[in-house]
Amino acid sequence: MKPPWRYDEKSYVSKVYPNHEKDNAFLFGLIKDNAKKNLVSQAMQTKYQSRLDNKNIKEVSNLLSWIESVLPDAVDEFNRSSGSITDRRDYEVSQYWGMYYLKGGGVVQHNHFPFPLACSYYINAPEGSSFNLEDQEIPVESGDLIIFRGNSYHAVKPSVEGRCMIACNIIYNPKIPRSGFKKINKGF
Repeated sequence: MKPPWRYDEKSYVSKVYPNHEKDNAFLFGLIKDNAKKNLVSQAMQTKYQSRLDNKNIKEVSNLLSWIESVLPDAVDEFNRSSGSITDRRDYEVSQYWGMYYLKGGGVVQHNHFPFPLACSYYINAPEGSSFNLEDQEIPVESGDLIIFRGNSYHAVKPSVEGRCMIACNIIYNPKIPRSGFKKINKGF
């Protein structure tokens, strides 16, 4: 059994989705059937979805809710290594999309700036699958969630057909109480 959190101080945190054995078969079909955009790298992509899209699809809604429920602990891990003091509860999924890889499919090196965090959830990770983050090979298995900084460069090396995942961009959305300024004669 995997430990609850894997953490690399420089780049990522990882956790296993507790419902992956139950939900991944459905999610696999959903992504494969909706991945219509053929990227030059032999990867198929769905349309971008907002956090509010597909709320009626239980497996998608449950996965996104779980991702948002683990974000505070992930943010704590990133805060520890960076000295940051962002409020751990103020991160949420902004958009997501699915990827289905054809034989030899991959994704060129890229990042998700200006999003502060991004994540990859692995629906189907055939044997030998990995995630290349800042030139570090991270082995992945079905059910793994990798959360990483949005400005980190990452790629997917050519893989076997059937690799399938959901990618998310995560925003920082601070909950600032509305108070306004008091009117003062001498400026601030």
